Amino acid sequence: MLIKYKCEKCEESISKYFKKAKDIDDEIDCKCGKKMERQLGSPFCTSTQFIDNGLQARKVEVNSVVVEQEHNKLYKDD
Repeated sequence: MLIKYKCEKCEESISKYFKKAKDIDDEIDCKCGKKMERQLGSPFCTSTQFIDNGLQARKVEVNSVVVEQEHNKLYKDD
């Protein structure tokens, strides 16, 4: 996850990458000696996961409809 930090004193801002959410710090040290605070923002990797899950769900839904239609064509005389 890409997390943004900003220093209130010198206005310096940076982005820092974290692999795990539990490793994210609320504050980190700035070059000026003060603390940089974490800025609010949406998580970067989760957004892609939601999109992928939505497409997978739609794919399964479409596949089941096609299978049902083909089944009905084959066995409509029974």
